[in-house]
Amino acid sequence: MKKLLIGVISLLLFITIFLSYSFSVYPPQGTQRTASTTHPGVVELATDAETIAGTSDTVVTTPGNIAALLADFDFMADLVDDTTPQLGADLDCNTHSILYSAAQTKTITLTGFDTGNETVSGNITGTDGNNMQVREVRVYISTDPTADENINFRLSFYNSDSMTEDELVGKGHSLNLTYTETNGGVTATDTTDTVDDGSGLVIYDLIRFHAGGGTAENQRLTAAPTATGLTFTAAGYDHTDNAGIVRVHEITDSFFLVDADASNEIHIKLQALSAATASMSVIVEVDLQ
Repeated sequence: MKKLLIGVISLLLFITIFLSYSFSVYPPQGTQRTASTTHPGVVELATDAETIAGTSDTVVTTPGNIAALLADFDFMADLVDDTTPQLGADLDCNTHSILYSAAQTKTITLTGFDTGNETVSGNITGTDGNNMQVREVRVYISTDPTADENINFRLSFYNSDSMTEDELVGKGHSLNLTYTETNGGVTATDTTDTVDDGSGLVIYDLIRFHAGGGTAENQRLTAAPTATGLTFTAAGYDHTDNAGIVRVHEITDSFFLVDADASNEIHIKLQALSAATASMSVIVEVDLQ
């Protein structure tokens, strides 16, 4: 009897220890356990919040936690969002090239030049950004001053619309603009023309035919002008008698503009250094990259 009693007690003790161990290692469903240092393999799965916080080293992440982490991360949506990019070292193009976007052309018409020396300023608006690279500038007389003209100008760019000399970008550009008229008209495919006055023009100048009953166009002089004769690449359109012909001044040196007032504008001032004989307007075209 005594042995039977000892056996029963031993059995009960074994069952108690077994159940205690089982519930310690394998908790009931829905019960969360922390990582155990006494029972290898028993770990707690991380919550999304714990994965995002990244402060616990006693839980295990799951693929679902990683997805939550990535969804919470503040990724840059576009490289252009980085307004202050920097390189950690020299950029090696590895036999490739850096491609620029197509240039955009912005135009402004400056009016008010007349018989006195005049200075006219203006802003070209709607540019893409405040730190622009100028690829080329073209300047020409755009209206009929009713007389031949040969005028010197100074074109300046500034970094704000107050346009004071201490805000001058680079240096001013000296240029000469002329106006004359065809004497007898031009037919499409013509390569020569008789004009009222060829003064101020030289070989390789870019000239512009005002519409003159047709379509305005630019042509390049291919020979030295005479007093009343021009030779150029073949005209593409007809131009009537007395159609205007002007010199297009080209600035082809690339330079950067810094718009200090962050207005997405190009600030321009054009100063006539010699007097015009009649009222006229001048167009400034700027190719930007």
